[in-house]
Amino acid sequence: MTGDPSRATHARRAAPYRPTFDDPTVVSNVGHVDPHGGTLSDDFAVRYEPRDSLGEGGMGTVQLCHDRRVGRDVAMKLVRAEYGGSPQMRERFFREARVQGQLEHPSIVPVYDIGEGPKGEAYFTMRRVKGLTLEAVLFGLQQGDPEISSRYSRRRLLTAFSNVCLTIAYAHSRGVVHRDLKPANIMLGDFGEVIVLDWGLAKLPGTEDSTPASQRVSLPDLHGLTTRAGSVLGTPGYMPPEQIRGAERVDAKADVYALGAILFEIASLEPMHNGETVDDIFTSTLMGTQGRPSARAPHRNVPPELDELCIKATTSDPAQRPSARAVHEAIERLLDGSRDTEARQGLAAERAAMAQVALAHSNVENNAGEAAKHRARAMREVTTALALDPSHQGATSTLVNLLAVPPKQLPPDAQREVEAVEQTDLKHRLRSLGYGHLGWLLLVPLLFTQGVRSHVFLVVLIALAFGLSVTNLVVSRRKKISRELSTALCCGDYLGVAAVSALLGSWVMVPVLALAVMTMHMLHTRVRGGNHTRMLIGAFAAMLFPLVLEWLGLFPQVARFESGELALRSWLAELTLIPTTVGVVLCHTIVVLMVFGALSRTMDAYARAERNLLLHAWQLRQLIPDQDDLPTMPTLDTRPSVQERVIGAIAG
Repeated sequence: MTGDPSRATHARRAAPYRPTFDDPTVVSNVGHVDPHGGTLSDDFAVRYEPRDSLGEGGMGTVQLCHDRRVGRDVAMKLVRAEYGGSPQMRERFFREARVQGQLEHPSIVPVYDIGEGPKGEAYFTMRRVKGLTLEAVLFGLQQGDPEISSRYSRRRLLTAFSNVCLTIAYAHSRGVVHRDLKPANIMLGDFGEVIVLDWGLAKLPGTEDSTPASQRVSLPDLHGLTTRAGSVLGTPGYMPPEQIRGAERVDAKADVYALGAILFEIASLEPMHNGETVDDIFTSTLMGTQGRPSARAPHRNVPPELDELCIKATTSDPAQRPSARAVHEAIERLLDGSRDTEARQGLAAERAAMAQVALAHSNVENNAGEAAKHRARAMREVTTALALDPSHQGATSTLVNLLAVPPKQLPPDAQREVEAVEQTDLKHRLRSLGYGHLGWLLLVPLLFTQGVRSHVFLVVLIALAFGLSVTNLVVSRRKKISRELSTALCCGDYLGVAAVSALLGSWVMVPVLALAVMTMHMLHTRVRGGNHTRMLIGAFAAMLFPLVLEWLGLFPQVARFESGELALRSWLAELTLIPTTVGVVLCHTIVVLMVFGALSRTMDAYARAERNLLLHAWQLRQLIPDQDDLPTMPTLDTRPSVQERVIGAIAG
């Protein structure tokens, strides 16, 4: 241990000392470089000025000293007093210093000096590292410390862990096995340094551990899991099964197991092996446990790649574990994807914000063309945002607003499409009415068989029916029909209905024909509903105008009430039973077929539109994981539509 004042206790067993970033032992308040002064004496007492205690480990204590010879602060590690007289411990202590000193790597603290103090105490000095241990960081994250949470994201911890893996891979390439990797032995420096500490248990190539087996059977107490002489070599919870069974079986794959356990804790913020006692932890290690962090902490959204890597690194069979470098490379691949994901999420957030601004401009713009441009831009930006990050809630909400809330004014392009639909419907209406007027000519032979009373009016009636038929059919072939021309043709149709009153009066056929003509016009002008009231007025005029003319004496009276009976006397032709019956049936058949065709086409279109709307709403719901806070699609109007009211009127 070289720089963190926390004792080597495990975070799941006892809360470690966790200094704040204002602690002078942590914050790098390094003074200015001073090349002057100092001493060149090799005398221990003259060269090293003891200052604060930095902590203690299993075999030694660490204190801050000022090296007067160089003019810098160093961390000095000393053998603990109770082991100072043991040659075996001194040899082990110096071995740690030499191993650490010979492993020249940026993530391994360099050793500056090694020797014995005035009283014969073994020591070595090394660079002082300022920062927090990974143990302290994980504890802060577990407790929800806002300062640590904001400073140490998962990506930053994985980056540091990747450096640890590469450091261990370097040690393995030199034949050194750490054997005591754990969060407490990983220091995260204030300036991005990642340091692997405490090489006191390192196993060297071609050597056996010098600690007698009799001294390695006693286990440490749960609340003091420092690695001490006479203890199992390692830390419960991070030791692989083979290290528990015997130190002679330990190789580089033991460090990989510890790396997997550390990675598990970084991903889940929980220790891989839980237990109230050391025996419980050893049992969990030997029996195996669920190696997936996502299963232990599903709320942490652990990527599946981390799950698989933890499982591979902590498998019970050492031969199946990857190398430390392979773990490093797997983490780097994950981080490359994570960096790409973060970049995409950042771009998605920018695009979503631009979409929201464009939508806001669209809602306040009075000019339909400008509003449409803003709305189109909002749609482009929001689809780009969702392409970059399909789970972006802001973009999803904006998309729902765009699709569910219609604009105040139709965009010009949409207006042109609406007008094209209206033109198509209008042409259908004109063709249907044209053929309907032509059907009236079938009644002319029946009139001649009964005797014509007014040849002049009959010729006028035939000319009117033929003229309306030809006009409707010819106009229906035009590329575009103006609104004024459509209104004129509608008036002509109602005039033709009024003229029929000369045959049977205004009581028998005229109301049915007026209703049929009004229905045809209303069904085929449903896109633009402003003319509906005028159509109703036209239907009433077609029925009442002939009656008014009769009451004024301008037309002969057709319908009379005589002795409580309604008598009809046509002034156009003589009426006989069979021809009149055939004519009335034929007339009503034509009317029914015309209205049926119009209603059938309209209701089919309405059913398709309703189905498409419901399908559109369903598809939109699939885009939204959580719809509680988002606007909903508009529901279908449950009030009777124009078509339904017309059907009801006909049925009535």
